[in-house]
Amino acid sequence: MFFSWFKSLNKNHIFRIGFSLICIALFTYLVQISFGYQGKLIYVISFVALLLFLMNKCRWLYRTTIIVFMILAIFYCPVGLLYNFPDVNSIGSLMYTNKDESFEFLMNLPLWIYLYQILLIVVGILTVRISFPINSKLSYLLFVLFLIIAFASAVKNCIKYGFDITELLSLRQPEVRFFIDGIDSCIKVKNENNQYLNIINTKDSWAPKIIQDDYDTYILVIGESVRKDFMHHWGYSTNNTPWMSQQPGLYLNNYISAGPSTVISLTHSLVLQKDGRPDLVHNIVTLAKSANMESWWISNQGAKGAFDSPVAIIGKMSDHFIFIKDGNSNDREFIPDELLLPYIDDALTIDNHKKKFIVVHIFGSHPQPCARTNNQYDELINGSKETSCYVTSIRQTDDLLKSIASLASQHHKKWAMVYFSDHGLKLVNKGYSNQTLTHGFNTKQSYDVPFFMTAYDANSTINVEAKRSGLYLLSMLAQWIGVNDEMLNNQYDWFDNTEYLNQIHVYDSTVKKVLYDNLEDDAIE
Repeated sequence: MFFSWFKSLNKNHIFRIGFSLICIALFTYLVQISFGYQGKLIYVISFVALLLFLMNKCRWLYRTTIIVFMILAIFYCPVGLLYNFPDVNSIGSLMYTNKDESFEFLMNLPLWIYLYQILLIVVGILTVRISFPINSKLSYLLFVLFLIIAFASAVKNCIKYGFDITELLSLRQPEVRFFIDGIDSCIKVKNENNQYLNIINTKDSWAPKIIQDDYDTYILVIGESVRKDFMHHWGYSTNNTPWMSQQPGLYLNNYISAGPSTVISLTHSLVLQKDGRPDLVHNIVTLAKSANMESWWISNQGAKGAFDSPVAIIGKMSDHFIFIKDGNSNDREFIPDELLLPYIDDALTIDNHKKKFIVVHIFGSHPQPCARTNNQYDELINGSKETSCYVTSIRQTDDLLKSIASLASQHHKKWAMVYFSDHGLKLVNKGYSNQTLTHGFNTKQSYDVPFFMTAYDANSTINVEAKRSGLYLLSMLAQWIGVNDEMLNNQYDWFDNTEYLNQIHVYDSTVKKVLYDNLEDDAIE
């Protein structure tokens, strides 16, 4: 049947069909890898067979299918090509991200992503216009071929594990998996958010013991997107840390963050881990409250309303919480961290004869950096405006730390302060005038962050060279505020110079543990 149909074609028809098949196959391959899946030959053949069937039996449905998948691929390919298919992390990030953060993400995409989208459009338009006749019986055989390949894994699972609707939906065909994975991930994220909302009303089981009582006010400043090698104190040429560099205190020179993004990092460093998962009820805020401290969470990160991120939910467990962008985070608008100072002053002013635990969550150096500095920078560095703004944003954070310490001293507090950054960033277009920084997960500098501890009575500088992991930050902070609990890792003195950890693990963008030493180096040129 196939050969007799093929023999009936002349050379022009064969060339036309050959070109058409190449276009359809290329379009299918581009779509599949855009969705974050491998473009395996068997699944390319399967979907090409379906498109050929539709092209001959239902022309409008063929065109609609091409256009729909082209649009989906264009919009999802920045995530699919750089990160993953629509799993829980990808969908969760989309739900936690507002339109301005999305704009920042798009502005930081490498040029090849946009060229890829253009290629998708060109190939998609060519594929829509394709039309050639196929023998009717052959077209039905192509449809059967699609069904066999698409449902092979599902049928195999049903035979192996027994019939179950979930097994029947375990199709491996990428064009179908994209929707199944997306819907499944949406349901999981929604359920997870419902669990997060219930956590706030759940009682923790902390039973801390007070082991020291040196200070009455503890201030934890959580920085944002600062990689240590862009700070003067850690060797950068521009002096963007004038206060920190001269302030006596303790520096963890090899502190490595738990994750490459805010949610992954902070839910694995400020929260107790149980069975490999963050137990949000038991976090640094509830630990401080259980030690009879009055707690504040003062944030410039914003809360997202119905779908609060886990970090915002931790903040809302405080006795007092302020999100200055609550419900309407406009991250492209210039909202400097210094706007937090009046709220910090109010927290320091209140006197109810209890110790204070104040968390200040700043926006710091979040991409895009020029939006953090109102497009201002102290000096142009290597012709890169974005890099110059990034360096200036770090200086602004240094100014903020100085102001917070000054406010605490003005209120005659016996204060102690810790500053660290949640994660670092990776360089894009490194060495060129359009160099900038964005979130990364496969470079050491995405995890190499500052950690600085000081106090009103600090009179010397201590440098700790031993590696410290953000996965143990909760235990470290417990030691800092002078409490001990059986659920924490209390066997080490985290602030001496002893090397306790042979290997440092971090979480990548898929929340999978990887060895820090196996990551790529992204040193400044």
